[in-house]
Amino acid sequence: FILWRLLYSVLPVLWGEYSIADVKSNLMQVAINFIPRASHLWFIYMLLGNPFSLFYYVSGYVGYVLLAHYIRTYLDWDLKKTLLIALPMFLVGYGICIYSFYTRSVTVDAVSSLELAWQTTSFAPVLMSFGAFMLIKQINHTGARLFKVVNNISGASYGMYLMHMLILPYIFVVINPIASTPITIFITAILTYATTYFITKLLSTLPGGKYIIG
Repeated sequence: FILWRLLYSVLPVLWGEYSIADVKSNLMQVAINFIPRASHLWFIYMLLGNPFSLFYYVSGYVGYVLLAHYIRTYLDWDLKKTLLIALPMFLVGYGICIYSFYTRSVTVDAVSSLELAWQTTSFAPVLMSFGAFMLIKQINHTGARLFKVVNNISGASYGMYLMHMLILPYIFVVINPIASTPITIFITAILTYATTYFITKLLSTLPGGKYIIG
């Protein structure tokens, strides 16, 4: 995390996105808060506490830690029960997000207001998180091939997350002029996912690679 927040602060100067003054400003801010270019790292700062209402965010997000512990320790559902309960919970949560977007997008002026239904500590994402992880929990050693794929990607996922905003904007710029919005989003997501996975696996082969990609 420390390495990548420094890279986001400095690296874009190489292709002219930042001036030296921007780099200095970034380095002054990054120790206490995320910078716009690395806005996806916001939640790590929130977990640590900082000027954003101190531990307000910690009290919310720690609920996901408790949920994960509860799922791992106490819930051992079979596939049928998972499909009957967890899958509908995921779909309901997803439906709430979709409904909120299409009904509120014509009535609100600020993006922050539009996003209320899928703020991470709101009801719908909690439903989706529970449903998704209960479904993922069904992937085990008995389906060895699928388990191996998921486990491999899981091991690279933190590095993929850390670097993806260095990749995504440039893929989007290429795809956006030649495709519709839904297709652009889909292709950008897939190519970003694949590219960051490939880079992460390459970095993992370097000496000390675990300190780069987590």
